[in-house]
Amino acid sequence: MRTDHDFGRRASEPSAPTRRAPRTSALFQKFTAISILITERIDLHIGGWKFPVAWITTVSPLALVLIIPLVARMWSTLGERQPGPVTKVAIGLTQIGCAYLFLLLISEATGHADIPLLLILVFMMAAGSSEVFVGPIGLSLATRIGPRKFRSQMVGLNFLTLALGSSLAGLLGQLFTVIDNTSYLAITAMCGIGIGLALFAARRPVQRLLETGSEH
Repeated sequence: MRTDHDFGRRASEPSAPTRRAPRTSALFQKFTAISILITERIDLHIGGWKFPVAWITTVSPLALVLIIPLVARMWSTLGERQPGPVTKVAIGLTQIGCAYLFLLLISEATGHADIPLLLILVFMMAAGSSEVFVGPIGLSLATRIGPRKFRSQMVGLNFLTLALGSSLAGLLGQLFTVIDNTSYLAITAMCGIGIGLALFAARRPVQRLLETGSEH
């Protein structure tokens, strides 16, 4: 039987649902810093019509909905050859970091000129679709790292990471007001890519811990 000590150790593992918070904080920048960037730097005009700013933020969840069937089919095709849950989370974190790196590159390439609308839509799609690698894994882990009698609480903890991510997004939004855009985007990109690569490097020991926990 798993003890309370085991429960505490599993809940504090690097691949616990709290791994979702960094990705969520980066994604939720679309409501703060990215919204400001869109207003100031994006050419929203298509002929005589202005593309609504609110529509841009809906592109990320739309991209997620569209890519889910494709990724699900890919996992089904790969079967046992598909990446483990730790690797999937690492892919999601790295992907959103690369999305910010892409935004940094196009921001620097355009200089003080307006950024084309199509490029910001590509950024939104890349950032939003990363959830397919993290969200389902978080729910799965929530039921594996704790005792059966605490499963409901662990699922609640998984969703609590959304609140944590929102809080981190607010703090990052404050940082956006005191440093230049280049530094801000570089920091966000490096955090996403760095955490993702670190998790990928530690995937085997973390995976062993998860497998050990699921046996008890």
